[in-house]
Formats: sequence, structure tokens, C-alpha cells
Amino acid sequence: ITAARASLLARVFDAYAPLVAEADAGDLIERTGWLAVYEKRDPLTGEAFEFEMRRRFGVEMTMLSGDEAREMEPALGPIASSAVYYPRNGRTVNPLRLTQVFARHFVRSGGVLLRETARAISIGGDGRPRVVTDAGEHAADRLVLAAGVWSKSIAGGLGSRIPLEAERGYHTMMPDPGVTVRRPLAFADRGVAIAPMEHGLRVSGIAEFAHADAAPDYRHADRVLGNACDLIPGLKTDGATRWMGCRPATPDSLPVIGRSPRHSAVLFAFGHGHLGLTFAAVTGQLIAEMAAGRPTSVDISPFRAD
Repeated sequence: ITAARASLLARVFDAYAPLVAEADAGDLIERTGWLAVYEKRDPLTGEAFEFEMRRRFGVEMTMLSGDEAREMEPALGPIASSAVYYPRNGRTVNPLRLTQVFARHFVRSGGVLLRETARAISIGGDGRPRVVTDAGEHAADRLVLAAGVWSKSIAGGLGSRIPLEAERGYHTMMPDPGVTVRRPLAFADRGVAIAPMEHGLRVSGIAEFAHADAAPDYRHADRVLGNACDLIPGLKTDGATRWMGCRPATPDSLPVIGRSPRHSAVLFAFGHGHLGLTFAAVTGQLIAEMAAGRPTSVDISPFRAD
């Protein structure tokens, strides 16, 4: 599983580079690395297996004391006893705006966006797939199913039973946090992540297994925010807003990428869990290669629906 995920991770920046350049989205990407912070234990003791796997697959990391971590991030409070710095990681400062910039580039390049609700995929008598929406049907030579957690029911209609569930996450955005955070922080002991965005500070966490359409339980977001306030003294929450989203999670943490086992004109691209944005560009690259009948640049056999 780790080897398969690493084969995608190794191509993340190369896959994004042409999209970022063509869409003129360079201001939305930063390579600041990220900092994993620990409170009560030596990370090598509690996560020895994880660190060994990262080293095996070439992940660069630096062990830091609590004081060294505070030199990098002065906003950290005294509760931080040690940290691990991952210098090669990158991020976007606004995932929504990045998506909007890409969408505008798609339209400028001749693409068409249809704002309809997809209900199912049907296969016509001519063998061509059709998207059934609330506004009618759209036939295509090839069709990509990339509907996140809602892909499960649509794939099921094509005869593919995919173990996909909503792993819901919560975040709180603070427009004026009152502290400066220079790079993403992860507080391993509490499962809390903090990321500086162009429009404020984002605090996120939680893995809640619930129906995708169930009402949000914002007590989870409040608990995450309370932990963040313990870790970063002086954090201001005035004007904060909360959000919940559904990660499309598979039991083995591998996405579903490849052709429908029963209908070769339908391509599956979903189930990326916590790494949807991370794997988006490389997944698009692989889907494009398959659609064009070319060999894929990554072995996709671990990601087959069957």
C-alpha cells in the first residue's frame, strides 16, 4: 500500500507544474515544508514504524527539539516538546481559489462547465456511456467518474461494488488569528492540523464516519479548535467560520484509478481520502493517458476497481 501511494506522491509536483503554469496559478502554491509537533513523547518511540517507512521511500525529515521548533514557529507554546520538519512539502494557500483558477483556464481553453446534478451513468445500445443528470442525458465516447464519495452509488450502477465511505473532516477558519504561523503544523498527539491561508488561519482535524448527507456535528470542529488554542497561545477566534466535508475513504487508503471492469469507456478516478487535492493532478494525468490509449506513467494495477 505504501509503495503504491509513494508512486503517486513522487509525481505530485511534476504533474501540477504544467497546470499551474498554464493557468497562471503560481501565487497559490508554496514550498514551505511542514512541521509535525509532539507534546508528551519522543516521536521515534511512538511512530518508529512510520518513520522507517518514510525513510525507505525517500522522505526528507529533520528531528527538532521543542526550542528549535519554536525558533521556526514562534507562535508555538511551551507545550511543544519536540518536532519533525519535512522541508520538501508544498501546499496551496487557498484550495477553493486554486480550483476556480483551474476551472476558468479550462473554459478559456475550450472546455464547457455544466452545472447539473449527476444521478447515474447508463450505457446506450451503441455502447457509449451517458451521464444521467437532473437536466437530461449527455452521451460521450469516454466518461470519467470523479464524484468523490458519491461515486460509490454511481459505480454500483455499473456493476462495481466499491468499499467507499464518507470520512468526514471539519475545519474552522479564523480571518484574524492574532498570531503568525509560517507553514502548516500538525499536532500529532491530538490529530490537529493548522495551516496559514491567504484569507486567515485554518484549523482542521477529525475523522468522522457518518453518512455523507448527514447534518454536520460542529462539536467536532469546536473540540479541534479548543486543542489548537492549547497549542498556540493567544489564538483569536473572533469571526471564525466552520465547515465540514466528506473525504471519500477506502479501507486500504488506495484510490480507485482505472477503467470500469465492465465498461471500458468509463474511467474511475475517486477514493483519494485525505489526499484528494494532493493526488488530483497526477490522477488527471493518468486518466488522460488511459483515455488517449497511451501507456500510463505509473503502474495503476494497485488502484484497479476489481
